[in-house]
Amino acid sequence: MIMSPEGVKRIVSAGEQLNSDFIARWAYLFKFDYRGRKTSKKAPGKAWEYTVYDRWDRPVATQDGNERKQGKWEFAKYDELNRIIITGQINIARTGEQLTADIESAVAAGTIGRYESSNDNATATVRIGYTLTKSWPATAAGTDLYTVNYFDNYSFLNASQDRLRYKQEASSDLSSPNAASTLTVGFPTIIQTRILGSNNWLIAVTYYNDKARILQTTKENQLGNVDRVTTEYDYPGKIIKTYTAHNVTASGPTHTILYRYTYYDDGSPNELFAWFNKKDGAAEILLSKKEYNELGQLVDEKLGFNPASGKYLQSIDYRYNTKGQPSCLNNRDLQDGVTTNDDLDAEPDLFGLELKYDTDLQTGSTAACYNGNIAESLWKSRRDNKLRSFAYRYDNANRIIDAKYAAYNSGWTDEKDDVGINGSASSIGRFTTSDIKYDLNGNILQMNRVGRRTISAGGLPIYGPIDQLRYNYGSAGGNQLRSVVDQAGRSDAPNDFEDVTSSGEEYTYDANGNMASDANKSLSVSYNELDLPSQVKVGATASTSFTYSATGEKFSQIHSGGSTNSQITYVNGFVYTTVPGPALSVATPTGRALYGTTPDNATRRWIQEYHIRDHLGNLRIAFRDEGQAPVQRMAATMEAVNAEKETKTFDNLNATRQFDPNHAHTGSYAARLNAGQVQRMYGPSASVQVHAGDSLHFEAYGRYDVLKKAGVWPALLPVAVAANTDAPSATRDGQAVPRRSLIPRLAAGLTLTWAAIPHLFQRPEKVPRASIKYDFYDKDSVLVASEVKYLEHDAANAWQQLVVGFKAKEDGYVVASAQNGSPKDVWLDDFTLRTTTVAMIVQENHYDPWGQNLVDIEVAGTPDCKQQYGNQERLDDDGLEWVDHGARYYDSQLGRWHVPDPADQFSSPYLAMGNNPVVHTDPDGKIIPLLVIGGAALVGGIINVAAHWGKINSSPHGFRDGLVAFGIGAAAGTLSAVTGGAAAGAVATAYGAGAAATIGGGAIIGAVGAAYGSILGGIGNTAYFQDPYSLKQMLYDTAIGAAAGGLINGAVKGVNYLKGRWAPSPLGEAPLQTASPPSDASPLSDDQIAKLENGETIFDGAVDDAGNQMNSFAGNKAGDVASSSARRVGVQLETIQDVYANPELLRGRSPSEIKDLLGDTPGWRVETLGKGSQAGRGMVIKQYLPNGNPSGKLIQWHPGGGHHGPLPYWKVKGIPNLPNSPEIF
Repeated sequence: MIMSPEGVKRIVSAGEQLNSDFIARWAYLFKFDYRGRKTSKKAPGKAWEYTVYDRWDRPVATQDGNERKQGKWEFAKYDELNRIIITGQINIARTGEQLTADIESAVAAGTIGRYESSNDNATATVRIGYTLTKSWPATAAGTDLYTVNYFDNYSFLNASQDRLRYKQEASSDLSSPNAASTLTVGFPTIIQTRILGSNNWLIAVTYYNDKARILQTTKENQLGNVDRVTTEYDYPGKIIKTYTAHNVTASGPTHTILYRYTYYDDGSPNELFAWFNKKDGAAEILLSKKEYNELGQLVDEKLGFNPASGKYLQSIDYRYNTKGQPSCLNNRDLQDGVTTNDDLDAEPDLFGLELKYDTDLQTGSTAACYNGNIAESLWKSRRDNKLRSFAYRYDNANRIIDAKYAAYNSGWTDEKDDVGINGSASSIGRFTTSDIKYDLNGNILQMNRVGRRTISAGGLPIYGPIDQLRYNYGSAGGNQLRSVVDQAGRSDAPNDFEDVTSSGEEYTYDANGNMASDANKSLSVSYNELDLPSQVKVGATASTSFTYSATGEKFSQIHSGGSTNSQITYVNGFVYTTVPGPALSVATPTGRALYGTTPDNATRRWIQEYHIRDHLGNLRIAFRDEGQAPVQRMAATMEAVNAEKETKTFDNLNATRQFDPNHAHTGSYAARLNAGQVQRMYGPSASVQVHAGDSLHFEAYGRYDVLKKAGVWPALLPVAVAANTDAPSATRDGQAVPRRSLIPRLAAGLTLTWAAIPHLFQRPEKVPRASIKYDFYDKDSVLVASEVKYLEHDAANAWQQLVVGFKAKEDGYVVASAQNGSPKDVWLDDFTLRTTTVAMIVQENHYDPWGQNLVDIEVAGTPDCKQQYGNQERLDDDGLEWVDHGARYYDSQLGRWHVPDPADQFSSPYLAMGNNPVVHTDPDGKIIPLLVIGGAALVGGIINVAAHWGKINSSPHGFRDGLVAFGIGAAAGTLSAVTGGAAAGAVATAYGAGAAATIGGGAIIGAVGAAYGSILGGIGNTAYFQDPYSLKQMLYDTAIGAAAGGLINGAVKGVNYLKGRWAPSPLGEAPLQTASPPSDASPLSDDQIAKLENGETIFDGAVDDAGNQMNSFAGNKAGDVASSSARRVGVQLETIQDVYANPELLRGRSPSEIKDLLGDTPGWRVETLGKGSQAGRGMVIKQYLPNGNPSGKLIQWHPGGGHHGPLPYWKVKGIPNLPNSPEIF
């Protein structure tokens, strides 16, 4: 039993009794059988969960509280190699003890056996490829099955499934073999997955090439067709192309996507190209290009290359502090030419973010954090150029307690609240979250928020307290939320928590601890077999229904009966939506692509939308390259034949149009302006909407005649202006725009305003005061900027080109106009107003720490991208305000989960992100990656020190040896966690997560990870402690890993996230390849198998290529690992492999000696090294690939001198997982 901290407090401080009810609310309980197998587990707030094993120590049945109410058990069936082949759920009204006895009795009597056999078996509802009666449960029918897994071959596919067979792609841009490999013994090949709530099944098939790498996957979709993904590799095995063909219906269009990857010499990802629907004439797009520093950290990601300008749409610069923590994304001031923002080859930045830890704090609202917590975040968007910030405070348990919001305007005094809880302003930032308190288990007790409280009579938002939440966990206590009181009352904020009931029990839960009802939102929630919501009813009429596969893949989300009816359909990565209109999108490594019409409505094509995300994966900016129509052009030629078209975009044309071929720049008409005549002072004008980053160009041609006398002194102009009150109105989006900021100024005294410019009064009188100008207004119609261009002497009896222009720093609109303030004729002609959109912000999102959107400083997308907080899908229908993390749904209003933690990471199963959402994220609803990897490293290090304590204790260098042992164990533990999660992710990607999501899946993935860690630890311990390493030891370590599989399972997204802290999306790099077994996998001989069964050592020493050997173990039958040599690699210098296993073998050796030993190694060349005075003195042995390119692996000898230092030394480059090449003197 593990008692939670709050439970201990209640026993000690309040004297509560340790009875069964108390334990059920506060303790984690575990039961083990006489063989040490965990048979029962109980988390606080949940019913008991049982596991039943057979006599071969395999878990064959599990049951949770909901299943027990229904008299059901989940089951797993195995093949002869103990691989899970079938999972399902069956009705059996037996206890765990009874079921264990039943299974053992049936096996002893010979009624059932150990495994099912291959067999073409057409059940009543589905055809499968195995028997069903040879192992427990022998009574399972087709309706009881969830998944069926196949290995070794493709014999299950018959003529009706020909569309799922391997297909060589016809595209000339992809190189794929004529046929897939048939050497697939031991490989997963096919998986059948049931759609929950129906008897419909989907089949996915995986094909391999002759190197045992995944070549192609074909997968049925729920709409009745097949999607196909084909992969091409380079010689070392890196993915260089993936080709996706997506079909919805047999008669509908086929959408194709070709991704092309390039790499640096060290294997780091470089460029990513995409080709969408090439058959429709689309061109290849350079989506991104990455750059790294010497430590391998991502420092620049350029997005969306524009061939026309020769620049990227954006360049995202990443910087880190000396601890390796992310510190800058661009910079908070959006300045170019500084170390945190080198954007000479890209358009100006749209977004900047800085994270502060312990130095250079800006707001004065928090203290420095020396433990890795973020003290401040500061950001700015190009849309409104407003610098904003959050200042964070934490308690002693690193839980966030305050997030003070502020905006900068000559100090951090802008955007404060307008009204406090007592009616008077309290100078709190208008989006502040504060006064968060917790119990000892981490359950939130209270939280206050500021936001939009109401709307004024003039339509302006008034900010004040919107949430003063007080959480109640029932009179007896526990981790389950029972009610919430909002002392701030209701507000106008669209995502405000609404306290609509005062009943004592506002939240109820089912036997599995899932929230079943929410009285405040009038929710009633039903869950499926995976504890995922199948239906959420809102009130009496509205509901949202979900459809999933048996592995947890979401297929549809249908909302009906509420404010809006909508449907979202998910088809193998492609998303079909119905609101605000029918739309199709697909996630890309740089954002998403939307299939729709071009801005000029000419054709339907894929439009790229790029996303800028912060360190947690939160969407901050979405921008698009409008591609074929980046320029919007409006023209006024003044010709009568164009009048109907031009009057739709320009005002005041008819009143100023003059037929006068002698005074027309082109054609026969021009605009004649004269302030002394009615309706002739103002010329053509137009209004156009612009976004941050847009460029505007306004031009016209003007002239005047010098023969006529100029007759008005500038001081008389106010009279002329006042006499012309009939000023033209501009139009914006076809609607009249009140000219409340433009015309009043002119009517009040245009000349007085212009007279402030000294040079006006220096003009000769004969030059008319005619000009073109633009006025830029922000989204609230406040004048922000203007520019005027006047006629000059050059326009006397000749045409002068007048040009004004600017680049918008925020969203708004521009009014472009022409005018003549003199009572003298001026002719203006050929007006052109052009806006150029380079990188247009189409969506902008910001969040409080718990994920609530700061709606008043956001811009909704069209359609809105819902992958926002944590890069997870937001559900906001009828005020739901949930976030779908995959394994469970998160409530951002309350800052907690409504479904228990599947990994039992914390004292409370419902607390979110470790109560530190500024630093941590939960990428899949299962596990916080930092906790898994850190814990695995610590445990691995301690275990390895304990295992070698005898040698450490007796060594004269015990302290050093202890540190080495801890390091080896920590590395092995970390690799176990990483590869276990990676294997889970690979299975999920390629095979629909069949094993990972069903019984025993965690154990299987844990075993894979532990085997990787075992090999790494074995190599390290062999090299340092001279330990013998056997396959028996690996299998022993694997068994331990299987027991811990529940912790390791699901960590893959976190691993991908940590690989690029600034680029958390796993789509940002080539897909994981860890699931592919190697090409050199070979089975054990009969003699080796006999030795293994007797516990003898099969090979003594490290393996040449640990990764390939592990793939052999994971991909083939148990024991498919064979040592290529009994010699210990790295102990004695004989081969290149020895150097890479132990570079220290080079110490003290001469270049000639190494050249003689290694110079003739196949694939390696000896070359001279050195420049200037050092030319020819150094030596390098370098590996080359079959295509003639260097692989990145080399052994160098430097003679010393110059910037290399005085001593000669050896350097080895290309050692896996070692970015800093070791130097040996």
